[in-house]
Amino acid sequence: NGDAGFYNVGGDNIGFAANGAAVYSMNTDGITLESGKGLFVGGTGSANKLDDYEEGTWTPSYTTSSVATTVNYYTQSGYYTKVGNQVTCWFYLATNATTFNGVYVQLDGQPFSSAYSNMTHGVCTFAALFGDDHPRAIYYATSTRNYLTYRDASDTRDIELQASDMATGNNNNILLGTFSFQTS
Repeated sequence: NGDAGFYNVGGDNIGFAANGAAVYSMNTDGITLESGKGLFVGGTGSANKLDDYEEGTWTPSYTTSSVATTVNYYTQSGYYTKVGNQVTCWFYLATNATTFNGVYVQLDGQPFSSAYSNMTHGVCTFAALFGDDHPRAIYYATSTRNYLTYRDASDTRDIELQASDMATGNNNNILLGTFSFQTS
């Protein structure tokens, strides 16, 4: 009907409607946008619309290529922030008494699928108590799994982390890191 204004939603909630449709509601906890609505920053085009923000936890894990490995964890935690389609993840892993099978060890379990191949990148900010080489970088493997790489001292090339690089004792293979990617 072309009208816009505030209305009583009930309790301590008030709402705002435009053209007869609810746009947002507000109470002492904050402002809630209605489904499909967003905040426009720096313009009114769809590229300027922020319609998603989320914080949460995820469960990072080590996985191996070709042969399954049952991993026993000492510590396994992860956090993420999603703003629009940009996701940034942080993680902390350590293992107990695990023998790794297969060829490559990868980081698995990210909270969202990556929209683009070869676009996930990150760093291992701390790595300790590995059996041999330790990872320093993260890059895309599949939409939900990432390779861990290290710099080979003999020829200075980046090489994927191998199952043979992993230690088998308690509180080993400690890895802290962060990576970012876009989701669809």
